[in-house]
Amino acid sequence: HAAYVHVVRKKLIHSVRQVEPVANRMLTQGLITDDEYFQVCEKDGSKARMRCMFKVLDEHGMIQSDGFYNALFHCEPLLYREL
Repeated sequence: HAAYVHVVRKKLIHSVRQVEPVANRMLTQGLITDDEYFQVCEKDGSKARMRCMFKVLDEHGMIQSDGFYNALFHCEPLLYREL
């Protein structure tokens, strides 16, 4: 799942609307730091937030990308099914 997240990056940037809940879920699971969470959430608009989220994911490894995919399952179930 982790690699797939990066394959469909462009689609996710344009489609994910619940960026804050996804980031919050990742924060509570210890996948991103407080600073990274606030970096994502302070951006204006979901596309800007998703671009920032991918910047954070690029700085981490597969565990964070897999956690992001899992968070999509919970926060964006309809989009998750489309993937």
